[in-house]
Amino acid sequence: PPLEVHNGANIIILSDRGVDENRIAIPSLLAVSALNHHLVVTKQRTSMSVILETGEPREVHHFATLLGFGPRGG
Repeated sequence: PPLEVHNGANIIILSDRGVDENRIAIPSLLAVSALNHHLVVTKQRTSMSVILETGEPREVHHFATLLGFGPRGG
């Protein structure tokens, strides 16, 4: 997580807003799951909120898998 986490921030925002022809986005589920895993391993998951800003999910299953990493806290 960014340095701000160590300075007391408790929200992490993942975004694919800056995607263009020179920068591609990491798939949303991969990014969210990797961040969730890191927060669980470092025992920070229950104290951190994750916000995802993306236009990638299109089907119910996409939303369901992304939401699966949220409320349960790891």
